[in-house]
Amino acid sequence: MSQRQKCDKAHLTLEQRKVIQAGIESGATKASIAQTTGKDGGELLAEAQQLAAV
Repeated sequence: MSQRQKCDKAHLTLEQRKVIQAGIESGATKASIAQTTGKDGGELLAEAQQLAAV
């Protein structure tokens, strides 16, 4: 996997962050949020932890 591909997978757009936050607030499952954003569960967990810290 190229460095660019790793970078693209690691970063979330503002829109993806909004979708994740809305999903968490509405009680959506991690799997459904992951499917909607195209990200895996680990990335969602990291984002959820960041949102909880705010």
